[in-house]
Amino acid sequence: KQMKFVIAKSAGFCFGVKKAVETVENSMGKYENLYTLGEIIHNPQVVKGFKDNGVYPIESADEVEKGAVIIRSHGAPKCAIEAFSEKNIEIIEDGAFAGCIELEEIIFPESLSSIGSNAFSGCAKLSSIVIPENINIIRKGTFEDCRQLFKVSLPNGLYAIDDEAFANCLVLEKINFPKTTFRIGKKAFYNCQSLERVSLADQIHAIEAGAFEECKHLYEIA
Repeated sequence: KQMKFVIAKSAGFCFGVKKAVETVENSMGKYENLYTLGEIIHNPQVVKGFKDNGVYPIESADEVEKGAVIIRSHGAPKCAIEAFSEKNIEIIEDGAFAGCIELEEIIFPESLSSIGSNAFSGCAKLSSIVIPENINIIRKGTFEDCRQLFKVSLPNGLYAIDDEAFANCLVLEKINFPKTTFRIGKKAFYNCQSLERVSLADQIHAIEAGAFEECKHLYEIA
């Protein structure tokens, strides 16, 4: 009896796996040492390929002295991530925690100097954030679709908020821009339906198209 095989028209990685693999590929060569927290995906061929190129999986923060660590596609326990906050983290890469729907709290280390695009997008339970003083740009989509985010503290040296940085943060009620803020990007606060008050910086140069579009309860801009 013959067996019939049906081949799909398209095949490949799911979104989360694809994003994790792309993050590793884009980070190769940028850091002296590059690691993944656990095996980046459940595919031994891909993991071996990364090992052959100097990207090694680790199981805890104790195994790292210097370099960059990428969170695996299926996330990591809160305690494992918190352990890295004591390691003087300087950079959170693009999409690092995107879609972590159970993430409720993040405490940024003071050493942090860069948060990548879409780093926390879709973190549906994240409720409040204090962005450290070394951050001067909030990049595209960093906190997009954080639908329970109601409180944001911006750093005093903030220069710009990029496109869609806080789009669809449905319960965000108030935002105070520091005096150094120069630019608010396109749709930066799009559809922040609960936003009522905005305190602008004196030297702000540009509020780009749709920055506060669909903010239906916004009644005060000062």
